[in-house]
Amino acid sequence: MRKFSTWVLLVLLVALVAGLATAQEGSTMTVTDMAGRTVTLPQAIHTVVATGQPGALMLYTLCPDKLAAWNSVLVDESLAYIPAPYAGLPVLGSLQGGQKTANPEEVVALGPDVLIYMTTLTKQTAAKADAIQAQMGVPVLVVRFDLLHIGESYRFVGDVLDCAEKADLLAAFCDTLIASVEETAATIAEDDRVTFYYTAGGAGLQTSPAGSNHTELIEFAGGINVVDLPAENNGRLKVDMERILSWQPDVIIASTPAILKPVLQWEQVNAVADAKAYTAPTAPFPWLDAPVSINRMIGLCWAAETLYPDVYDFDLSEYTKEFYNLFYGTDLTDEALNALLP
Repeated sequence: MRKFSTWVLLVLLVALVAGLATAQEGSTMTVTDMAGRTVTLPQAIHTVVATGQPGALMLYTLCPDKLAAWNSVLVDESLAYIPAPYAGLPVLGSLQGGQKTANPEEVVALGPDVLIYMTTLTKQTAAKADAIQAQMGVPVLVVRFDLLHIGESYRFVGDVLDCAEKADLLAAFCDTLIASVEETAATIAEDDRVTFYYTAGGAGLQTSPAGSNHTELIEFAGGINVVDLPAENNGRLKVDMERILSWQPDVIIASTPAILKPVLQWEQVNAVADAKAYTAPTAPFPWLDAPVSINRMIGLCWAAETLYPDVYDFDLSEYTKEFYNLFYGTDLTDEALNALLP
């Protein structure tokens, strides 16, 4: 039998490796998402689009090179923290929620291997995900964004997108912080709990009721939401000043400094008179919500310290530096930290 030359063997080996790589690229995997749906995905995932900004933010912190677009325009505060290649990604609009603004053709044109649908699980979630998948012709994975499951969500997405090591790192930060706050909050006596009113607009009159995603982290830290009314739209509702005066919250929390400004004129509200009206930092993304995503992790730390400075012993400056380094890849200088923290 004729012996193969070294050159021929090398050529055959290269062809074999190339063939295996091609087979790997063309193969698929089956995944059960966090809504219990069975979804078939490409084995190799290179391009990912979120159906809304919560998912886009998670993807940016986990695997930015696979993120193909944002769902909302980045404000100037965001641009100072996000490198140009990512800040310059296209903005698609949303495929989820009450206002679906994305053009399906523009989404498909980006060639996503999968769509990440980050949301609250309800009885309708699976059906909504199926509808998006049928409309787009792209696999859709449901990912939870409620506070207690954020670590689990990171690990799930990390496994699917082949970035499990980083996902574990981010998830561990979330799990540790949540466990610490939960343990401490349980020690606060009912009579010592702080009541709060949260506002996100409407000259301070737009709010969110107890149990809303928008106030979840404040309540988790031990705060009692005075708003006991049903939400009207997207977890929000409008109230009048008479209601706020009847509630007389211990603390007022505004989602942005612009919203806090008119609130500071409410001299008849005890929280304002006692100088206990606050706003959390908002760069590169608001710490409380908008979007309801992983930005709330550092917001949870802030809320705990703001409501109960004598109960929690977080070093907010050090937590902020650690969070921004791990999640945003930013090393905050002392000057930047002082400008960020109120």
